[in-house]
Amino acid sequence: MVPPISALSDPASWLNIRPIAMRSLSSTFSSLRHRNFRLFFTGQLISFIGVWMHTVALSWLVYDLTRSRFLLGLVNALGSLPLLALSPYGGTLADRFDKRRLLLFTQSSAMLFAWVLGGLVALGSIRIWHIFLLATLVGIDSALDTPTRQSFIFEMVGKEDLTNAIALNSTIFNASRVIGPALAGIIISEIGLAPCFFVNGLTYLAIIYALLSMRFDHPALPSRGPSSLRRGLREAIHYARSHPAILALLTLVAISSIFALQFVIMMPVFARDILGGGPRTLGALMTATGLGAMGGALNLATYGNRGGRTTVLLGGSLFFYLSLLAFTLSTRLHLSLFLLVLVGLFMISFLATANTLLQLAVSNELRGRIMGFFVTALLGMAPLGSLQLGFLAQRWGAPAALRVGLAVCLLCWGLLFPRLRAIESKGRQG
Repeated sequence: MVPPISALSDPASWLNIRPIAMRSLSSTFSSLRHRNFRLFFTGQLISFIGVWMHTVALSWLVYDLTRSRFLLGLVNALGSLPLLALSPYGGTLADRFDKRRLLLFTQSSAMLFAWVLGGLVALGSIRIWHIFLLATLVGIDSALDTPTRQSFIFEMVGKEDLTNAIALNSTIFNASRVIGPALAGIIISEIGLAPCFFVNGLTYLAIIYALLSMRFDHPALPSRGPSSLRRGLREAIHYARSHPAILALLTLVAISSIFALQFVIMMPVFARDILGGGPRTLGALMTATGLGAMGGALNLATYGNRGGRTTVLLGGSLFFYLSLLAFTLSTRLHLSLFLLVLVGLFMISFLATANTLLQLAVSNELRGRIMGFFVTALLGMAPLGSLQLGFLAQRWGAPAALRVGLAVCLLCWGLLFPRLRAIESKGRQG
């Protein structure tokens, strides 16, 4: 609320501004009071910059080698397909074993894969089948890493600061989305592709160091984890199916992953063929999306504990679809950049809120497995989205392919709306 002019004219009233600002700042970063999460936060910020450099460089490498929009989609699909099949099992393992040790293994493996790819590019020996193989290995690694990492946040901060921690985690992911692609665009233009992959490998050392430096008063080994992978998975499936609001939310995330969220893989097409640019244009498009997402995440970090998460979920998803639809109609760079800022803002509002609501709705014993389902819906469905988007873009063009998918998303949003409205009450009960 804007204060009246009379209040602003009173010098004494200005004395309240600093305490208010400090309280707002404290609220925005409240989860950083936990030492382990501070380490995690810093390590991930550095590591995510490398990941985004890798992502941009890989998409440019594939398109430069093949000039095939379909193969752009196929590489993304191969990296995501293991998440579809293995993420629920990864979540089950996260409920049974020490999450920190699991993350040390997955992050070390990802570092090795990045360096292998960089070496092949630097030597001039890279072939498309190398990219297919490495993308698949990274996907297998991510199927264990992602649900473990998501459920590990709760162990570091607890229920009180969970919303803030998830939002800050999204903030650094998208801050790196701003920095990483911009750096990648410059490095590719001035030096080449290989340094992007080498730098990505080096940045994994930051999160590995952070994990090794953590200290827990009580080791977070689950005492009531599932006795077997299959039994644990059956328990989680039964739980999700018996709670319509949770099932509806997972369904909306899956539909969005298939028909909307894979728009990023078509950015080289928009940059080169529609906007007439090159690597720097690609970097700018990715950076604009990251700026919007970072703004949305910071907003959630500040105000996310004040209720109304269902409104944020429904509004964020709806306006994400609509702003992305508007982007597909743009042929001007500045308008496209503005629209991608909106796409990023509403996308992260939708996904971070969905993540929070799911984690608040389940018990500690099920959190890893339910997050495994969330990862399956969000990332595991990406192969289907990548393949259908690549196929349709090859036939009709990237803009038309995205518009078809967004029409499907809007239809499903309307059908799921009644059940989605009940998700926050489920979270309060949990």
